[in-house]
Amino acid sequence: HSESAFKDTILRHQQTDNSMEYFDRDLFEEIRKPASDRGMKVYIRMLEAGANRAPNIKNYDKVLVKDVYGNPGRGPCWNNPDYRNWIYATMEDIFNNYEIDGLQYGAERTGPLSQVWFRGEVPECFCEHCRARNSALGIDPERAREGYQLMHEYMQKVAAGTDKRVDTVMVNLWKHLQKYHEILAWNYQWFQADEEIQQELYKRVKKIKPDALVGRHVDHQRSSWDIFYRSAVEYQQMANYTDFIKPILYHDIYGPRLRWWVIDRWQKLAFNDFDVEETLSIFYDMMGYSPAARVTLDRLETQGMGPAYVYDEVKRCVDNVAGKTDVVAGIGIDVLWHGGGMQPYHSDPLRLQKAVYRAVEAGANGLLASREYD
Repeated sequence: HSESAFKDTILRHQQTDNSMEYFDRDLFEEIRKPASDRGMKVYIRMLEAGANRAPNIKNYDKVLVKDVYGNPGRGPCWNNPDYRNWIYATMEDIFNNYEIDGLQYGAERTGPLSQVWFRGEVPECFCEHCRARNSALGIDPERAREGYQLMHEYMQKVAAGTDKRVDTVMVNLWKHLQKYHEILAWNYQWFQADEEIQQELYKRVKKIKPDALVGRHVDHQRSSWDIFYRSAVEYQQMANYTDFIKPILYHDIYGPRLRWWVIDRWQKLAFNDFDVEETLSIFYDMMGYSPAARVTLDRLETQGMGPAYVYDEVKRCVDNVAGKTDVVAGIGIDVLWHGGGMQPYHSDPLRLQKAVYRAVEAGANGLLASREYD
């Protein structure tokens, strides 16, 4: 990369050396001609790196989120100017130096409220940049931090079965939300920070190459099960600064993901007053799943979700953007399953075919075959 492109950030990409398999090759350069010879375009998929990349990216530890206790968290802060400028510089450097046709960007992180309610994790981020952002909007950082900390401590007791509840878990959670209205405001601003990055990337890439297609990757938790994200950022908002939206619709692997990543976790935490069957039913109702898309609890892991789920989610996106941008359905094929030791969760060919047909019927402008994670 060009050092001058990164003058506005303390972050630096990992330097290559001869211990790396392709240290002496330029893959962006090499892929151009064979792709062009076949009438193919070359797009970049930029995915955020977690805290585990700190040893490889210079100063990465300095842009990580801070939790309510002041400890570094699991990823970079969207409000940190050094992190934002690093993303912008990376894309500008690539588009200035290579013949690239487009970009697909999208983070895969949820917000602090989901961390507490649905995962029992310590909420993030409360760094100086997040505090400054929220303070400028009239949101008291200390009250937000205190509210999240108290709610997290309560949820820890729920998970451990040591809470001596008088009211239900849901009533107690809403007590926190009403006493500390800053909790919701802080969660909303976290998602808006992510949107600002997407919007700025769109502007900068278009300035360099106006005909480049700049699209949006919407990961699985955001496309299909995180109600706080869904209500904070609608597809129609995304449509204002993107050439296409690609919602992840991994119909097969979504079965075990819904069973163990969503329903099992929710029932142990925010939905502790209900059993798993009731939690699944509430989830389907709350997220607006059609009767045809609903799979029973006992069949989720073995059967997965199906083509009806793909149809529902594509149509929701298509209806929401109302023609302002294209919708490209990300159809999963043999995606790896963590619960199975990172082995492929095999896609039945006929169900896959039907999922593709249903995506098109729902109005998808394009398809992306998502093998593994893209």
